[in-house]
Amino acid sequence: MQKNTLLKSDGSREDLPTGPLSLEQMYRAIGCDTVELVQLSPTTELWCDENGLYARPLIENKEGTRLYKLAFPREKMMFPEDHDELRIVGNAILSENVDRSDE
Repeated sequence: MQKNTLLKSDGSREDLPTGPLSLEQMYRAIGCDTVELVQLSPTTELWCDENGLYARPLIENKEGTRLYKLAFPREKMMFPEDHDELRIVGNAILSENVDRSDE
């Protein structure tokens, strides 16, 4: 089962429908017209606004940024000097594949 959670830039969370989301559903939830996939792990994805860095005002999504930096620590990056500058901006969708076979 795919669990989807909207991580809002104000720090709040909102449950979204389970299962794969359409692009239109993602655009509406995030509030954008182009999304970018960040593969955090084999079972966890973070979908964010591809053009978020051009938005004004620039509002960092602290939870999205934290998850991104956990998945991509400085020592694993091609350009480690850029690690401190990485930011997820605006709303983002955390999509997790949850195995329910033990229920």
